[in-house]
Amino acid sequence: MGIYRKFYFFPVFFSLFFSAFAFGCKAKVEKVSFYDSHYFKGLEFLKKGEILEAKKSFRLCFDKGSYFCARKSGEELSKIGGRQEREKFCLEFLDKFNDEDALALTCSEFFDNGEFAKVLELSENCDFLSSSGKLCYFRLCSLIEKKYKNSEENCELWFSSPQITKWHDKFYSEYLIDFVREKDGKISPGENAEKTVGLSFSEEFLELADFRIAVYRGNYKAAYAKIPYIAEKYLKNEVVISQIGKACLYGSQEFSKNAGFFQKIAEKSDSKAVKFYSYFYAGRMFSKIQNRALYAEKSFESAMKNALDGGQFDNAFWYLLDSSLKISTDRAVSMLKKYCFSWDNPEYFDDFFEILTPLLISENKWELFAELYKNLDGCASDETVSKFAWLYARAIQEKFIVLADEKEAQIEISNALNRALSSGKEPYYKIMALNALSSDEKMCEKVLCAEKTNFNFSRNEDAEKFLLGCMESGFPEMIYPEYLNFCDNGISISLEVSVTLSEYLKKNGDLNEKFYPESLRLASKSVLNAEKKLTKQQMKIFYPRDFEKIVVSACEKYNLNEEHLFALIRTESFFDSGIKSSAGAVGLTQLMESTAGDIAKKLKWRNFDLKDSVQNVEMGAFYLAELIRRLDGKVLLAFFSYNAGITKVRRWMENSKIELGYQKTLPLDLFLETIPYEETRGYGRKLVSASVYYAWLYEGKSVCEVVSEIFGR
Repeated sequence: MGIYRKFYFFPVFFSLFFSAFAFGCKAKVEKVSFYDSHYFKGLEFLKKGEILEAKKSFRLCFDKGSYFCARKSGEELSKIGGRQEREKFCLEFLDKFNDEDALALTCSEFFDNGEFAKVLELSENCDFLSSSGKLCYFRLCSLIEKKYKNSEENCELWFSSPQITKWHDKFYSEYLIDFVREKDGKISPGENAEKTVGLSFSEEFLELADFRIAVYRGNYKAAYAKIPYIAEKYLKNEVVISQIGKACLYGSQEFSKNAGFFQKIAEKSDSKAVKFYSYFYAGRMFSKIQNRALYAEKSFESAMKNALDGGQFDNAFWYLLDSSLKISTDRAVSMLKKYCFSWDNPEYFDDFFEILTPLLISENKWELFAELYKNLDGCASDETVSKFAWLYARAIQEKFIVLADEKEAQIEISNALNRALSSGKEPYYKIMALNALSSDEKMCEKVLCAEKTNFNFSRNEDAEKFLLGCMESGFPEMIYPEYLNFCDNGISISLEVSVTLSEYLKKNGDLNEKFYPESLRLASKSVLNAEKKLTKQQMKIFYPRDFEKIVVSACEKYNLNEEHLFALIRTESFFDSGIKSSAGAVGLTQLMESTAGDIAKKLKWRNFDLKDSVQNVEMGAFYLAELIRRLDGKVLLAFFSYNAGITKVRRWMENSKIELGYQKTLPLDLFLETIPYEETRGYGRKLVSASVYYAWLYEGKSVCEVVSEIFGR
């Protein structure tokens, strides 16, 4: 075991044993079992190069350990020993676990050893349309290596499957690329003779494979050029039609021509699946053409009528609403009323309502917030209903909606604000409603603590044993990837164990910063999949004070509220000090080099390193404090400016008055809803929410106090 683990693990483990109770967890973190511990011992032996000792440990765990530790031990054993020993063990592994992953591992070993007949024997029941890409790859490669006559038929079946994977790409690169190049005249016939002995593929299949790989790789222009060669044969294949749609959408600007192409396919086809994709992509093409929104609407409505499932219906309906919105907000609302009770997943439309909101405000259609709030309740997501309930209440308060009777107005406001308390996963509108209702601490705790979200929870003790074994044995680097893998495969981990693991990673972050974001990401997963309501204390794992000394020091130096800087870092980087955005922003506070250069001059620093956490946080703190000062102490406007730039924010403030015809500036909470950048609107909400949580959880501030500080009222 390395110095790092020798020095750090034991005190961390025992502190976590007790911290589990501090966080309100009742589950005892039990010591890893004797047999399971041998998996982790085996890993240590491997690091030291002690193969025989590793093998003994893995074998003991494989024979007698819990499910996941035994399986992991088996995967290690499959790599140890000579060829015959590995093959023999792989068959034993397959016999014990008997699933598709075990079969793929076993086929991989025999394939690497050139035993193609054995691969074909083992994978006899492989289905090229539904089995994993890895298993299909080994079977198909073995068919080709054995020169089976039905190789092309199976290749075509596989390349017609709904999902192209990295295994299709690998097969294409290893077995098909020379055939494609020969077909295209890029190499002479016979130049790839060694590989083509006894094999032949039709030009039609090669064009299909070339097309699908081009789409998979995002090379849409190349894929678009292939359409004339595959369209005629595959016009009845809905999977290929959907891929042709992507190629036309992203690989060509001939939208009118392509819209007509898909309309003709739809009109001629008897297949609902083909009709759906044809009408859908005709709509997508029309939506790209100026003054063709009505044609797009008609196409999307036809696609909805031919949808085979709720997902397809929702997809077409979303684009129908988007097309209607290009005509007018009234038309979009009309379409919404017409079809909203038929959608499958209300949350899928949350981003549409995010687009709709600033348009309704800019057009002074406040009355529609009342109509949508009341009509969508029980139909749209809690997130959307909460937003519209809040905006309806605020519209009455600000006299944008005037009710004849004041008593009625107060009742409407109260009812709407209380409905806003029932928001979904995002807390912003809950927080704003708590503030407006002047809610007490008991109500705040009830609303702000994350609710139970997993109503079909089934505890997997073997998965928990494996993860806790990683912790107890000092392998923090394994915890988050394995936790994520379990979540992705529908395996539930209890809140108690998740809290313990998150806290353990946080402790490791004190020595290695990379574990801070892993701790928070794991916590986020657990909160969104919790089998019971979290306590106020448990909510701290979701809002950690990582890099605490650095942040507190910077706040003291630049007179910032700690909750604001913690909120900014959490929102910008999730406490990942090594992160770099696609735009080039670096580190915890996500500063651009150019911005950092200006800050360094003001701080009179000759040199700076944004990858250094201390310097990064200090520069971010200085920048935020400067923005607050330049914006007359308005914290919310400083948040917006940190994201979009102070010049844009000032322009938006002026434009909001001009467009809405107001003599005075909109209240900041309503101004937020008018910002033309969806990213900046969301950014503002996240920072407000996180600031409230940090102040409420750690400093004992009330929700009203924090909201007042941010909004200046």
